[in-house]
Amino acid sequence: MVGMEGIGMFFTPPMLPEPCSEPFDDERYWFEPKLNGRRLLLSFFEQKTTLYNRFEQDVTRQYPELCRVPLHVPADVVLDGEVVYWNADTGRTEPETVADRFRLTKDTRIRDAMKQFPVTYVVFDILYYDGVDTRQWPLCWRKALLWSILEPNGRFRHIPMQDTFGVQAHREAGLFSGIIAKRKDSLYVSGHNNGWQVIDHYKYEQVVISGFRKNQLGWRISQNGKWIGLIEHPIAQENWLQLHEAAQSRVAGEDRNYYYLEPGLEVCIRFRNWTRDGLPHRPEFVAFTG
Repeated sequence: MVGMEGIGMFFTPPMLPEPCSEPFDDERYWFEPKLNGRRLLLSFFEQKTTLYNRFEQDVTRQYPELCRVPLHVPADVVLDGEVVYWNADTGRTEPETVADRFRLTKDTRIRDAMKQFPVTYVVFDILYYDGVDTRQWPLCWRKALLWSILEPNGRFRHIPMQDTFGVQAHREAGLFSGIIAKRKDSLYVSGHNNGWQVIDHYKYEQVVISGFRKNQLGWRISQNGKWIGLIEHPIAQENWLQLHEAAQSRVAGEDRNYYYLEPGLEVCIRFRNWTRDGLPHRPEFVAFTG
């Protein structure tokens, strides 16, 4: 365990998944939803809680509702998980709201946000328990320990899991941006490791290219006559040339930043999740559709 001076201040770089292109079934794995939250390590020593993001920044002040750790029996622990905000109306997680909470600095605004937008810590691993470094235990042992000591409440949850059937878990991950496949015998290794694999769950929509930026990459996209975002992700050169040629022939107006197009240039986009405003988050070009 990497330590910093002072009781209760411990941090270890988190384990990160390697990308995987397709979902799979395998009895050696558990499959967890990719929650669209922010990674959070919780250190609880001598009744003091310290929260770290994955970059070792102390974010304890930002999420005061997570400082009371619901353990069955008091013990020193280090937990790994995600801090998540669930929108009760949509059922979706909102990464923008968690990011907004992180940026707050004034105590009064932090307290107000805690009441208006309370977050949840979804725990999926335990790295240290009562004097024992558990990172070299297999995941199945660590999970068993975690389930036995942490009592879920309104602010702390165990992450849901699907055993063996990753294809089904991926198909049912519609509200999330994918799944994480974790080998049951995987040790906890800081950094990227193929003992954990992330399989993205893309959503697809047909949209209209309604304009493009003059001085940098950015294709305006619309749906039912309404602007819904920008394609800023790089496009393969062949598709970019075809798209640029088609757009040039449809220019109907301009302002300082954009050229605007006549309707009719239809494409398919993909994206991992919706924003809290109901817009596609970081859309990517897939193909021409009309």
